[in-house]
Amino acid sequence: MKWQSPRMVRNLSDPVTGFQVLGERSSGTNFVTQMLLRNLEGVERRPIYGWKHGFIDRRYSPDPGLLTVLVYRHPLRWLQSLHARPLDLSDSMRGLPFSDFLRHEWRGAFKREDGTEEPSTADMDPKAKTNFANPMRLRNAKIAYFEEMAGMPSRMVYIRFEDMNRAPRATLEAIAKTFDIALKPYTPVNTFKGVTEKPYIPRQMPRISATDLAFIRQELDLAQEARIGYRLEDVPRFDGLSQWDRRSLRSLARAVRPRSGGSARRGKG
Repeated sequence: MKWQSPRMVRNLSDPVTGFQVLGERSSGTNFVTQMLLRNLEGVERRPIYGWKHGFIDRRYSPDPGLLTVLVYRHPLRWLQSLHARPLDLSDSMRGLPFSDFLRHEWRGAFKREDGTEEPSTADMDPKAKTNFANPMRLRNAKIAYFEEMAGMPSRMVYIRFEDMNRAPRATLEAIAKTFDIALKPYTPVNTFKGVTEKPYIPRQMPRISATDLAFIRQELDLAQEARIGYRLEDVPRFDGLSQWDRRSLRSLARAVRPRSGGSARRGKG
């Protein structure tokens, strides 16, 4: 997967003093946030929109000095990662086989202190206040909602997670140049999400069946995916990294490492 520069919109001239990263769950928002915090000079995190994963209130976009950063991830890897870690989703969407997960009505939910669920209205259609039929339909709507912000008074960065992962310096330099932000001495993010001590190693995902792939293709807005830089055929096996990157090589080594008491297992990608 080749690197591409972030898409940027600046139709407000005041200097950038703060930022918030937005994006769907499992899209790399924590990683991008840490990259910006560690490498942009004089720019602080400002969680003005509130919950970063929902249909946010777009009226905050022209707030003085605010840089809004949208993070996207390849749809197939996003679906697989979300299925593996169903953050802030109803119990009805947990523990499902991947095929069933794809076909399940989207139900965002938070846990109350007593263990009961509170439906996430921030995941519902902003106008109809109804749940989306499946994860792909939710993705279509959220991307369209975020893309409309480019035509509003705002300072916007649209970035693919894989691009920040593959070429962080080039990505940071592009953002800094467009918005007149000074860069600190480069500090990488080498741990998982940048907020744990666990080293980051791309996961080897299983192949998606032809039946499931056909259903995903049917439900996704493929033209919109192409506009933000994704094709279903171009799957980033190592989250955008080169296959020769040491993290990619470690990922491969982990996939073929023998199980305890068993033989080597071949990784699928």
